[in-house]
Amino acid sequence: MNCHAQVSAYGFSDMVGTYTETSGAATLLPSVKPDSFLSTTQEIGFTFNYDNVDYTQFKMSSNG
Repeated sequence: MNCHAQVSAYGFSDMVGTYTETSGAATLLPSVKPDSFLSTTQEIGFTFNYDNVDYTQFKMSSNG
């Protein structure tokens, strides 16, 4: 099997920073439980572009 990644289409830059834990304002997804559960649609809160497609929502699965 041959695999070809298109890494030339992505850039990388490093930066130095300090990790700061959040103050507990995280969104809990109680519907995500073990064994193949999928959350309801959630708003990201910003536009995320992946492979030239804009996303503003996501779902989370207990399978990753």
